[in-house]
Amino acid sequence: MDVIFIAEWAHLLLWGAFGLTVFTMALYCQPSLNLKSASLFSLSQLFLVSTSFACLILCFIFNDFTVQYVAANSHSQLPWYYKVTAVWGAHEGSLLLWVLILVFWQYLLSRDKYLPKQVLLVSSIITLSLVALVLFSSNPFLRWLPDSPSEGLDLNPLLQDPAFVIHPPMLYLGYVGFVMPFIITISTLLKPKAFNLDQYVYLMRKWSLLAFGFLTLGIALGSWWAYYELGWGGWWFWDPVENASFMPWLSGLALIHSLYAIKNRPQLIGWVMILSIVTFGLSILGTFLVRSGIITSVHSFASDPERGLFILGILLLIIGMAFVLLCLNAKHFVFEQSKSLLKINTQTMCIGASVVLFCLMIVVLLGTTYPILAEMVFTENVTIGLPYFNKVTLPFFTLLLLISALGPYLPFKQKQYGLMAMSFCISALVAGLYLNNNLYAALGLFLGLLLLFTTLFNFIFDYKKQIKKIGMVLAHMGFALSAIGAVVNTQMSIEKEVELSLNQTAQVGKYEVKLMSLGDRSGPNYTAKTAIFNIENHPQITTEKRYYANRQMALSETGILPGFFQDIYVSLGEPINAQTWSVKIIIHPLVRWIWLGTIFIALGAFVSFIKLLNSVRKDSVWLS
Repeated sequence: MDVIFIAEWAHLLLWGAFGLTVFTMALYCQPSLNLKSASLFSLSQLFLVSTSFACLILCFIFNDFTVQYVAANSHSQLPWYYKVTAVWGAHEGSLLLWVLILVFWQYLLSRDKYLPKQVLLVSSIITLSLVALVLFSSNPFLRWLPDSPSEGLDLNPLLQDPAFVIHPPMLYLGYVGFVMPFIITISTLLKPKAFNLDQYVYLMRKWSLLAFGFLTLGIALGSWWAYYELGWGGWWFWDPVENASFMPWLSGLALIHSLYAIKNRPQLIGWVMILSIVTFGLSILGTFLVRSGIITSVHSFASDPERGLFILGILLLIIGMAFVLLCLNAKHFVFEQSKSLLKINTQTMCIGASVVLFCLMIVVLLGTTYPILAEMVFTENVTIGLPYFNKVTLPFFTLLLLISALGPYLPFKQKQYGLMAMSFCISALVAGLYLNNNLYAALGLFLGLLLLFTTLFNFIFDYKKQIKKIGMVLAHMGFALSAIGAVVNTQMSIEKEVELSLNQTAQVGKYEVKLMSLGDRSGPNYTAKTAIFNIENHPQITTEKRYYANRQMALSETGILPGFFQDIYVSLGEPINAQTWSVKIIIHPLVRWIWLGTIFIALGAFVSFIKLLNSVRKDSVWLS
């Protein structure tokens, strides 16, 4: 294959996907179109976009620096696996990945036999908008002609990491996946007279659980990457781009809890529809924040206001029309009030959790967007950081822990009273013994332990009933583990910045950290200063300071001595002189519980998804 034509073929394939989307939209309006034909068209779209994406990968592999996007984000000495990940390492490629995952979800929608035909019309409108954004505003196939560089600028060193291979695709699977509940809601609003509550709830639960599981793993991978790659020692900074994925996660979780309660409370249908629209709207808003250049972050991809306006226009058009449609058809979804609406039980607590999660999302949204609005309206630079988010979110997380600990077992029976009392006593004892006069940490640890022990004890002593809710059990255990890890790590970490020369030691907590050696090393596209540290009775820790000449950028590669109960974290800073370096050393207690908990949360979502599919296979009469 002649490399010079790969970008042209890829561009042509993407235009083919655009034309096919327009064509299929016209066909979806025909009453003769069946789902089998729709599935074929969706498969064709997936083929065109995925082949275009594969061609972009080939441009990187073959070092085609005549392509502007390749020249800006690759280098001939870059390892081949980082050349593949460089495809989604900047704005144009990441947006093409967005489109690829969107058409993948659309194809899965077309194969769902329970979905009405108008679903595919709605999904095609969204696909057309995003493909148009790539073609007209963010084209990754443009060339430098007639003069093209002989070498690329290299991939951002922050992104030259194995975690970046899987983090963006996983995040986008969840991020874009929340288009499914949105599409189902809009298709229901288009034909309200054909509304079937059981069918609607099943479809919404199925796709919401799947998207939520992927989004949870994507956020967890991003947090883990920030922890060991950025060198600052934290795992969550309330960065605007972190919040961009966290906000749809919160509203998506609110949606899942509302769907659990709606079967006996159909009056919540409007609330569920609002949540589905808001969640997808937040996904597009996150895309706007990351790619408009309106914020500054190590995670952001672009600095082009024109692209931002394009994305903002898509957001306002799609979400605005969705709410107009909801208002026009609200009368078709009015149900009689139920006497059980305010009855205190598990479903009521799910509604409460949904409201708390939504309020928490609003708080995060305000903290993320207010500095932007203040600068636009008042031309003032306003900074909202850790103190704001830590203080305003604390009451909401406290309520969520309480609701999660008590809600699934209401109304209490005699057995539950005993289990709750036992959980309460053990949690209070452990919290009191583990922490010394740290009220906030003691409270957070107590609530996390209370949730963990209530979930475990109820599972053990009421196994037959709780195994039917194994997805919920896993997710609540994960929430407890993450909460315990977050509280203990935030309140009890020990951090120290020191200047060390060869054979000097620093006392951090109960550990003596000794600098054993300093050396030089060359990588494929960087040079590095390597330092080895020794801790008595522990394995040695190796950390590096890398210099990427092509990007004129230095980056610390942290050294971490991992453990189930604590990490010892060492990061090489700047040189003081030839033999002395600044070093950051942190003792991180229970930090790995945070990511262990997120794995349990995602696993709970996937298990619930599988159980839901199996239940429908056994008895699908109610869906007809």
